[in-house]
Amino acid sequence: MEFAIQTSALSRSFDSFRAVKAIDLRVEKGTFYGFLGPNGAGKSTTIKMLTGLLAVSSGSIEVLGLDPSHARQALEMKSRIGGFRRTWRCSTT
Repeated sequence: MEFAIQTSALSRSFDSFRAVKAIDLRVEKGTFYGFLGPNGAGKSTTIKMLTGLLAVSSGSIEVLGLDPSHARQALEMKSRIGGFRRTWRCSTT
């Protein structure tokens, strides 16, 4: 079984606040996966870490066989994944 995403004890803290606590996640290649939960549950923080936009406090991540905490691997990973913003700003000029 091949995984597109794997995490082990993935955590993120902001000072004394722990936003994400020890997530173990495995998403098989070719599947869709969603994050559901109440506000403040750590969904956006987790996605930011998975896409290399936010550093991990502890634990490990592998996306498409690459580690987003290493700069060269993060660039390669970002060239292979897609994403979109929930809100868009349009210029009126």
